[in-house]
Amino acid sequence: MEAVLNLILVELIRTENELRWKKLRQALM
Repeated sequence: MEAVLNLILVELIRTENELRWKKLRQALM
């Protein structure tokens, strides 16, 4: 159970970072 929660957390952090990067790139362009 804990392993599954950790995986979900990692995925959430990853997608959050990707969204932030896309916003940063759009702001820079």
